[in-house]
Amino acid sequence: MRFEELIRAFVAETGIDAEIPAGLDECCFTIDGMEVFLQQPEGTTSLITSAEVGEFPTEGREASYRLLLESMFKDERSGGAIFSLEPGTDRVWVHRRDSLSALDQQGFREMLG
Repeated sequence: MRFEELIRAFVAETGIDAEIPAGLDECCFTIDGMEVFLQQPEGTTSLITSAEVGEFPTEGREASYRLLLESMFKDERSGGAIFSLEPGTDRVWVHRRDSLSALDQQGFREMLG
């Protein structure tokens, strides 16, 4: 499925308030209070999804880093996503790359979940 088709169908199905320009290759909308950024890099058939998931704690950082790293071990708990810290901040982000050709509308909904 094409990027624009996935986004338009998802917005129509969920009623999310999002303006979708023609020729769309990136967009942002809010799901359950969380901003989700979606992008199809030029010349690829990939979908990159990114979202800020919270602030990294000031106390217990070592245990938190360990938990994040363990969650990505062999994708066992991360579902193929990776976590990162926004440079110069304590904001934690989650990122995921999927093949657009492998996603249908149901798979897209599940991936966003």
